Amino acid sequence: DIPYDYTDVSLPVTDNHMIAALNLGNEWIFLDGTDPNCIFGMPSSAIQGKQALIALSEKEYKILRVPEIESEKNMVTDSTFIALADNGIKGKSSVYYEGYFGTDLTDNLLYRDAKDTRDYVKYKMGKASNKFILGDYNITTVNSNERLMNIRADFEVPDYSKKIADELYINLNLEKFFTNAVIDTAKRKVPVENEYKYVIRQYTILDVPHDYKVTYVPKDYSYASDNFGFAIHYTQQQDKIIAAQEIRNNCLLLNPGDFNAWNSAVKQLINQYKEQVVLEKK
Repeated sequence: DIPYDYTDVSLPVTDNHMIAALNLGNEWIFLDGTDPNCIFGMPSSAIQGKQALIALSEKEYKILRVPEIESEKNMVTDSTFIALADNGIKGKSSVYYEGYFGTDLTDNLLYRDAKDTRDYVKYKMGKASNKFILGDYNITTVNSNERLMNIRADFEVPDYSKKIADELYINLNLEKFFTNAVIDTAKRKVPVENEYKYVIRQYTILDVPHDYKVTYVPKDYSYASDNFGFAIHYTQQQDKIIAAQEIRNNCLLLNPGDFNAWNSAVKQLINQYKEQVVLEKK
């Protein structure tokens, strides 16, 4: 949390943390023993972008910049298949967690008993509304060295979708990110910190009932800047409608000069979250 560089403040107050560094070929790898589930080759997320003072001998040292891990290495990929039920929807989700997402999941599952684990999985997999009901689930370590994790779960959500006469309305944005993320620029004058750069990809696949036809599919939406991006893309394939959502964060610090662009994009995204697919009985 200390914001100084050695090149700016050449005093002991510049740091408060000691780790190990390994020179492997032409690459420096930072090994942080305080992070029990770190991925070899990736620094712990808290020291990204910091300067590191590396002691080579009693009289020789180097000052290096700890790398910031690119967003594509920290990814959540969520595939959710849903069908209409008598009182809402039912479905199956398969979510993969890579990079820092995987280490976070591993950390949070340590020392939990069965009840705590189920509560945590419900929190991670919850979708659509607070009426979400978690069914059977399975947690798999796909690759322990890379902390690639997967959670598969069955679920139900009562009262999700609305029927009016012969029409049925359903919102395929089951998770609405950043709905409370507009920044109060009158009050906040310092940057907003992200723990790490990341990409979240969600695919929601709706099975259209055989006795219904699709009468409206929302238009696509996208916004992209150097710091962040949002996109929602809809496709119809035979008896399925697919909503693909991507959230991309490319910065560790969102500076005040970027707040207005962020707020504008988030407000557009919130409006897009209101869009619904319309089905009509044949």
